[in-house]
Amino acid sequence: MRSPLVPATLLVALTVASSASAQPRRDDDALYAQGAVLRAQHRDEEALALYRQLHERTQAPRALAQVALAEGAIGRWVDAESHLVEAAASATSVRRCGCSRARSTSRFARRGGRR
Repeated sequence: MRSPLVPATLLVALTVASSASAQPRRDDDALYAQGAVLRAQHRDEEALALYRQLHERTQAPRALAQVALAEGAIGRWVDAESHLVEAAASATSVRRCGCSRARSTSRFARRGGRR
């Protein structure tokens, strides 16, 4: 006969593990939001530094795409395009960072800012 303690212990272990992994995600989401606020305030250099730190820590294509968009905002077109291409190359980038928009931004940059 099974002890009812085994399923309860498993449930507690799974709950603790999922809440521990959810915390960094919430922290990352807060950093993305902070970067968006900085970008909206035209503080693109500060946003770039924040997104670079986020990308170094997470290696997420979403963070790299944000690095690229901030680079584009301050006129670093070559770096911006390189980072957009790299973010778009990731299989998960299309789902997580909307890289179809990033690709169109890259084409916009190649045309010298003309639509």
